[in-house]
Amino acid sequence: MCVVAASRALQQRPTSAPKAGDCCNDRAVTRSRTFILAALVIAATLALSLAVSQLTVTQSVRTSGIGSLPTTPHWWQLWSVPPVEVSLIGLLAIAVLPRAPRGWPRWSAITGIVVLLGAVCSPVSGMAKDGLLEVHMAQHTLIGGFGALLIVAALPRARQSAPGLLRLVAHPGVGLPLWMASSAVWLFPSIHGQLLDSELVWILQQISFFVFGFLVWCPVLERVSTAPAWFGTGAKCAYMTAVWFFGLGIANLFWFSGTPLYPGHAALDTTWGIGSLQDQANAGTVMMVTHCVLAFGTIGVLFFANARERSIEQRLLEAGYDRTEVRAAVRSGQISQFADAHGVSTASRPGID
Repeated sequence: MCVVAASRALQQRPTSAPKAGDCCNDRAVTRSRTFILAALVIAATLALSLAVSQLTVTQSVRTSGIGSLPTTPHWWQLWSVPPVEVSLIGLLAIAVLPRAPRGWPRWSAITGIVVLLGAVCSPVSGMAKDGLLEVHMAQHTLIGGFGALLIVAALPRARQSAPGLLRLVAHPGVGLPLWMASSAVWLFPSIHGQLLDSELVWILQQISFFVFGFLVWCPVLERVSTAPAWFGTGAKCAYMTAVWFFGLGIANLFWFSGTPLYPGHAALDTTWGIGSLQDQANAGTVMMVTHCVLAFGTIGVLFFANARERSIEQRLLEAGYDRTEVRAAVRSGQISQFADAHGVSTASRPGID
């Protein structure tokens, strides 16, 4: 009763204009709450990781560390809670979810977090660590392709260019080459071979998958920073075609190399009852299929979105609105809002649009 009375008294108390000091205090409180929440996420992750490791200690296919010979191929027992990766995903959720607008962007953020957690906690991660190259490539695309895409899509569209270094790395002429270079470096046998022997290298690879995957999607969806004026729908489709060609190149390397590229994976493949060349060929198929889905799926969405925007643009021009303003609304992705604000229908016209 006392709490209710105090709450009513606070609600009835006359409000005054906020002062500058109050705003600073609010920011400090928000930062403190974020810090506490982040600490709780990390602590909970560590506790859960310890609990899962104790429960699954006799079920793991590894007898010691990463890359050691499996004792049983029961893939469904390979659930885990890696503390570093899960803590980072928790911090990412804290950063992204409050910024995601309500509706489908919020669901995109949630789905992206689930995909990332699945990639590092599910048997996908366990089988990848225990030598299956095809599953490792699947994990690669889940983190850097689908997971990064869903997280980027959840963010609000940029209204202006980002400052400094962020603007540079989000540029399509920089983000795509960085992503390609990063992926190529991790595929070098001398570097890739260390993944199965070093937990630190394994974690660094997964972080790089997400970071560079995030950068490669930013100019396509125009998050973080606006894309250059020349980077319209046609350029974005060409950009995604380059992504597909890169995946095709990796797939062909795996398909037609004729020799196992990674001795560490080859040594463990027999435990899973699969030949090393077959595992490598399957990895190529995984890369081909996932890059087809990502690239051509994005191109399809861009095509239909562009067709809809052009239809609304034509209606606005027919209604007599300034061409420059209409084109600016199209470029900023606000054409539907612009049309609604001026009472122009955005619904498709049968037989016309």
